[in-house]
Amino acid sequence: LHRRRHSFPTRRSSDLINTNKRAPEFISLFIDENLKKGLKGKSEAEVDEVLRKTICVFRFLHEKDTFERYYKQHLAKRLLQGRSVSDDAERGMMAKLKVESGHGYVVKLQGMLNDMKTSEELMEELGRVVKRSDRGMPMGLGVSVLTSTNWPISAQAPSCVMPEEMMETRRRFEEFYASRHNGRVLTWHANLGSADVKVAFRARSHEINVSTFALVVLLLFGDVEEGVALSYGDISKRTMISDSDLERT
Repeated sequence: LHRRRHSFPTRRSSDLINTNKRAPEFISLFIDENLKKGLKGKSEAEVDEVLRKTICVFRFLHEKDTFERYYKQHLAKRLLQGRSVSDDAERGMMAKLKVESGHGYVVKLQGMLNDMKTSEELMEELGRVVKRSDRGMPMGLGVSVLTSTNWPISAQAPSCVMPEEMMETRRRFEEFYASRHNGRVLTWHANLGSADVKVAFRARSHEINVSTFALVVLLLFGDVEEGVALSYGDISKRTMISDSDLERT
């Protein structure tokens, strides 16, 4: 018997992949799952091999700009939520995309990674300054300073009035930042943050991770007397968080 090998022509493969309008989103989601921290059952080398094969599918995509939009959103969530498996893995994936689509395609993605690296160094420096200072911070703080042109984030920050202890912490960071970067303006995006909180109830305490919006709401109850309630209207008026965000919170 003579066995013949058949291979699909490039056009056939391209037609197959692009039949589904959501192919750019699905490919980005698949990469997102493989670059998230806590992935079980795969070594870093195995993940890299999966991503290398994914690039073969990406190569046939017509809507590469649509893919880039989804990829940027997924990358932002991984980085800001601390879910990325590693900086090396992220840069390795970007190197593969760069080979396929050129430097201009990944320049903003690389800028996002650079922002996170710079922010880490900034927080280390802040820690040394606070340690040498007579004043401690009112609460623990971790800030990611993001270049607005790199990130898929609205320039207009959502409304949020923070309690005084949070505002004092913000002011301390702003003073520190202004001393090193004269003329730069910081806009605080509370909708993108999270907080680790120790909450004391009657019977026991719990350590929980919540959104920054949820922290703002929880801190309102610190001054509420026993048996007194806060209505939704009270919370809305005091925090100025939009209804869509506050209802979810």
